[in-house]
Amino acid sequence: MRHYVKVASLLAGMSISLVQAQENAPTPDLDSSSRVALHAGLTDAGQRIEAGDLAQARADILALVRTHETSDELLLQLHRVKELLKRCAFRASHELPEATDLIAGNLMSYNRRSGKIKVSYKRNPEADPDADDGSGNDVKLLLQLLGLSNEVGGDDFTWAGGAPMHPIVFSGPYTVEIKGVMPEKDDSKGVFYSNPQMVINAGDEGIYTVSFGYPRTSQGWFRRASIRHTAISDSDLLDEDKDTPLKLGKRYSVKVVVNKKNITASANGRTFLKCKKQGDNYGQFGFRGCPGIQELILSGMANTAWVEGLEDNWWQQSWDAFDELYDPMDELPPSLVARFGEVRDHKDSPLADHPGTPLASHLKHFSTLSKMLDEREYEKLVRYVESIPVDSVGAPWQRWMLAVGESGLGHREDALSLCDMVLESHPGFVSGQLMRANLLGAGGDDDLALSALRVVLDGGAGDARVHAAFANRLTGSGRFVEARQAMSDAIAAGVHPAELERTAFMLTRARHGPEWPSAFEFHSRNYNVRTDLSDKLATEVGKQLELSLAMYNRIFGRPSNNGDSELYPVYLFSGQGGYMAYAGDLFGSAPANTAGVYSPVLGQLLIWNLPDHEQMLATVRHEGFHQFLDRLVPDPPTWFNEGTAEYVETAQLKRGSMTPGEPLLRSVALLSDADTDWAPLSELVRMTRGEFYSNARVHYPEAWALVHYLQHSGRTQSRLFDAYLAALMDGADADMAADMVFADVDMTALQRDVRAHVRALR
Repeated sequence: MRHYVKVASLLAGMSISLVQAQENAPTPDLDSSSRVALHAGLTDAGQRIEAGDLAQARADILALVRTHETSDELLLQLHRVKELLKRCAFRASHELPEATDLIAGNLMSYNRRSGKIKVSYKRNPEADPDADDGSGNDVKLLLQLLGLSNEVGGDDFTWAGGAPMHPIVFSGPYTVEIKGVMPEKDDSKGVFYSNPQMVINAGDEGIYTVSFGYPRTSQGWFRRASIRHTAISDSDLLDEDKDTPLKLGKRYSVKVVVNKKNITASANGRTFLKCKKQGDNYGQFGFRGCPGIQELILSGMANTAWVEGLEDNWWQQSWDAFDELYDPMDELPPSLVARFGEVRDHKDSPLADHPGTPLASHLKHFSTLSKMLDEREYEKLVRYVESIPVDSVGAPWQRWMLAVGESGLGHREDALSLCDMVLESHPGFVSGQLMRANLLGAGGDDDLALSALRVVLDGGAGDARVHAAFANRLTGSGRFVEARQAMSDAIAAGVHPAELERTAFMLTRARHGPEWPSAFEFHSRNYNVRTDLSDKLATEVGKQLELSLAMYNRIFGRPSNNGDSELYPVYLFSGQGGYMAYAGDLFGSAPANTAGVYSPVLGQLLIWNLPDHEQMLATVRHEGFHQFLDRLVPDPPTWFNEGTAEYVETAQLKRGSMTPGEPLLRSVALLSDADTDWAPLSELVRMTRGEFYSNARVHYPEAWALVHYLQHSGRTQSRLFDAYLAALMDGADADMAADMVFADVDMTALQRDVRAHVRALR
């Protein structure tokens, strides 16, 4: 058991002790009024924590524990009690540092509301540029400038395309100035390696490369100064000057000014390059080839998401470290801790838990199958199991292993059939019963899945997994009162409360979302947006979602509420750290390299505040579509779900409504590359979830391309899209929908047409 050590003295000064909380005997508490009182008390304590009244909040929590110690409801809410106590202790011992302490550079000025910022980076004069670590002198100077030792990383710069890029995405005009010393050596290599450049990454608008040139050498070598624009595979020269102001062996100062319409470059006080921008994006900047670099200064109107993200990451890292030192169970009465119990070990692996009597022959295949399961090689697993003689392992074992593989492949009907055969011979096989219920639920019929679990429970199954699955299914269906009752029934049936803590946690998350120190909400007609950022951002995201929902409804021909009166829950996190932590709690592991994610189990849309504001809003439209489609079509084919989400991501506001169809330039670029191997469309439309995500880099763009083609190539093609959607809404799975809609389509010709369509979008 972990124990807190650093916060003990702080907690001791909060005017209440565990001894005081235990002085009075616990009072029995079984009626609904006390349940309501417990929930209200915990809510009040959370509000006191938000207000900074930590001592009173902690006193109230421990008083609630004393009053409700014998109730089952307290056991079900113990995860919430522990989280509130932990928040009290954490807030008492941690204070957010100033923004100046969170960045490597010198924050000269920063306006948190407007985003106006000025930051400088100066080379550490005490650093030894001659240290022999295998890198060149200019690289050492660069690393000393950025304060990053001998690797580029950290929060102030990231390494991309051979150059450090600053994570700020500017929302208005900005200036970048770099100072250094040009090399004295007069040779040809300097033309290539000592040619100062600044890179402006303007997102879908393209990349602007400002090259300040290299002065002519005695051998006649030189490099012109220029501004070049690159978009997809096209590169255009926008301005150039053969005479750079830079001088060999002399100090230099190069500056780039970016505003909404123009990019201007100067060197040593002389403005000599200028171009018009191709769009309105300000983007972010990077640099390369700057010799003898001494100082970098940036100033302008920045998206505040950078600093907010740094603060969020600091909170999350501090919280994780604190978690290693503090255990809230140490503050609770020993009798309650003992009553709560400990989680028993379950055989969660299908290899360890299977029908019938374990045989020596089963162990023979254990390591091979384990590896396939770990690596999610379900197709290989199915082939391997089919090759095993049935008389050596028994039909129930083989059928169970095949059910596991088919389920992993997303072949729901095949897995369900195998599962039924297993349960026919072994009706008490709990893992089989759970799989069957999950497969029924995956088909969109929660009532059927719940009925299957209810039959198992009525049959006297005392396995905590069945009780938890039943409560989880109720939670995912939004039937929170029934889920809470199911957990109470489980405790009454003898299930240890600790076995249900994860389920109780999910129920709390479903009802209340993340526990933020302070939160802002915006309620619209269809959405409930909560964030730890500001009312302004919650309102903006809510309005963006309403506009997007109207667009979804135009595409799918459904009323805006889709027959469901519940608001769509949306949570916008201030930074990636909090987003990853919360998503990790929900899914078991954090979804890497994502800007947002939709949880079908809880119906929640999670997004973090990307530094690029427009990209964040694009993520809102993308993930918002997943949330919308989940209410329309249960378990839709992955290509259609992701391809259509990518399609609506680039929608533009025109005459008061969102209009989809703008090309997704990153997908156009990748699919136009001769080295990109397209998957056959005949396979793409039948892919399981695992198969699709196994090569997401190509499958996402290809799915987008197919949707875009069907929506923008004439009535015949759009009818295919409409027919496919209608098939899904009638209950067809990926294979059935493909058979119904694409059976008479020449898929080779369709692929040729889609590729031509993509090329035309360049």
